[in-house]
Amino acid sequence: MQSCSFHHRVLFFLTLTFTTAPTLDSTSVPVKLHKSATLPCKSKCSGVIKWSMVHNSTHILARCDQTSCRSEKGYDTSHDQYLKGNQYLTITAVDFSKRGLYMCNCDGEHACDVRLVIDTLKSSVHLTPGEALVMDLPILDPVEVIYKSIESSDLYGEEICTVAHRSLRCKPEYTHRASLSPPNITLRDVNMSDSGSYTIRDRKNEEDIHIYILIVTVVQSESKGSR
Repeated sequence: MQSCSFHHRVLFFLTLTFTTAPTLDSTSVPVKLHKSATLPCKSKCSGVIKWSMVHNSTHILARCDQTSCRSEKGYDTSHDQYLKGNQYLTITAVDFSKRGLYMCNCDGEHACDVRLVIDTLKSSVHLTPGEALVMDLPILDPVEVIYKSIESSDLYGEEICTVAHRSLRCKPEYTHRASLSPPNITLRDVNMSDSGSYTIRDRKNEEDIHIYILIVTVVQSESKGSR
């Protein structure tokens, strides 16, 4: 009965975790990692259009005028769409360096902002006691690891580790088991009480990067002989 109850809790936990998603505003474009994304700008412009990232506005990623469009490698714009009054910036293969806030300028004037958001990665990991949970860090810092037990009713969980300046700091009960070896954080010697979700969260952008659902179970050995 206890095993049945545990598996019901696991099923409920997986359903709750994997179906909960953040609400994005109308200027956000969600995309899966390594897929292409198209950022729209609803403002009309017949002049010179320039796309850049807000944090590096002098670095022009794409430019269109009445004659032609030009863009950097990894980005694309359509001159035909520009002539029709449709302003788009296409990112051919999204990675974590390309997420963030983009802006479009028309003849030097601000036209619109569009935020590119990468969908949270989700993985289910099944281990036995004594094995190690290895979590990928697509960005190095600053990030935090948030743990939520299967038994917990807390919606957000608790911060157990942080990575800043390529250094790992963890709560005392995790210090002897956790280690950082970029691009991974490893939690060694897991046990059943470690079952739950481990969220790798970007502290700077306040975005969940990857959620690991860890299920630790004891493998029952087959009984010898039969009665």
